[in-house]
Amino acid sequence: MDQLTCCKGPSWAPERDLGHAESFDYLLGKCTRCGSPWMNVFCVASGITGYERVKPDDLARIRATPDGPELKELMRQWGRENL
Repeated sequence: MDQLTCCKGPSWAPERDLGHAESFDYLLGKCTRCGSPWMNVFCVASGITGYERVKPDDLARIRATPDGPELKELMRQWGRENL
């Protein structure tokens, strides 16, 4: 996991709590300076937290998926592909 790299100095705002999937908590947000979407990821097992950039296609799927089992499965898949 990284830190915000889109703008000089971190400036992040949360948008949607996506819950917990496979030992990770996900919080979707964006850079308040440029609007780039970022996922704040917290590893429950290690306590490590960081940010991962979210691709436009993934962002659209996440935003279109309501809370519940379907979102949890989507976040499992996203974590496997991006972490």
